[in-house]
Amino acid sequence: MKAKRSRYHKKMTLFLPLLLLLLGVVAELKATAEMVCSICDEPITQGQYVTLEEQVYHKTCYDDTPRCKICGFPVLDDYKEDGLHQKFHSHCYKKASVCALCDGVISSGPYVKTESGKVYHNHCFKSSSKCALCDLPLDSFYVNHNGKRYHEHCFQANVKCDICQAPLIGEYFIDLYERKFCKKHAHRKQCSICKFPRVKRKINDGRYLCKKCNQAAIFHKNIALHLLGQVKKDLQKLLGLSINQRIQLHLVDINELKRITAGRNTSMQGKFVRETKIITVKGIGSEIVEDKFKIYILYGLPEGLFRAVLAHELTHAWQALHCREAQSEELKEGTAELVSYLYLKSKGEVIWMKRIENNEVDLYRESFKRAYQTYKETGHDRFFKIIKSSYSF
Repeated sequence: MKAKRSRYHKKMTLFLPLLLLLLGVVAELKATAEMVCSICDEPITQGQYVTLEEQVYHKTCYDDTPRCKICGFPVLDDYKEDGLHQKFHSHCYKKASVCALCDGVISSGPYVKTESGKVYHNHCFKSSSKCALCDLPLDSFYVNHNGKRYHEHCFQANVKCDICQAPLIGEYFIDLYERKFCKKHAHRKQCSICKFPRVKRKINDGRYLCKKCNQAAIFHKNIALHLLGQVKKDLQKLLGLSINQRIQLHLVDINELKRITAGRNTSMQGKFVRETKIITVKGIGSEIVEDKFKIYILYGLPEGLFRAVLAHELTHAWQALHCREAQSEELKEGTAELVSYLYLKSKGEVIWMKRIENNEVDLYRESFKRAYQTYKETGHDRFFKIIKSSYSF
């Protein structure tokens, strides 16, 4: 029993100094002349001192010297100071996580790390002002627009509303010219052509035009007649559709067009009408004495759209001259939309081509798709040969 107790005391005698060194225990012993304080470089001869990983310090020196918040050792010469004026050893600071807001080192406690790799103290993140786009904390440089704040890079990189210039967040609208605008503007008066909610002009019949549509709008008869002649020549040259008939062109407002079409389609922008006067002579038979081709078209349409409507209505004039009278409405309108589409394609008018592709009226949109598919399958010459003798697709 005595031998065991002796070995136990020997182990404790060896272990206790090591434990004191590791824990930095403050000791009050008579120090030897060889012990020198690592802070003031003065000998430690008596009194309290601190031992920390083979370094010894006067107790007063140790207490008065700032300590690194990461490793706990005294900070002497080579140090860095963070945004909270805390001091760290330079080598400790390099390894530390620094809050992107306060520049303080995150040495302990909860923190937030974003996908971009930025870290924040939990309290800094919660209390910070956030970017209205990415919902992350704003730094010292930000953009203030319409009462909302944005990171500069978020504001510059994001698509903006073409009316108020605010970044577009969530649901937004796109007009015919691919101008984008916030949902909040959708209730405003819209251009009757492109649906852009910033109008420049109100026409007498109640329609509205935005600045872009108004700049290209056709209001004068002479310009309209010139365009009619151009489109007739182009249809013959490009598509081989010959219309050797005098066409009377009438520019009308929307109320007159509704009257002519009997209000059947409120989205119509043009109408072809054939007026034939036939007399019957006894013993001779019937004879056409008057055959008038008329095109009624809305004034105020942008030139590209005006040309598209002319091409459509001129196709009906060509059908009246070369096709069967009892053709289905689907065949008539599908062919007219196709000719207008091919004409616009030859002119590079992509905006108005898309309008035909996405027509809100089912008859025009679906009959165009059917005609275009048939056209691609049969080829140009065969398609129009088939159209002349067909009643339906």
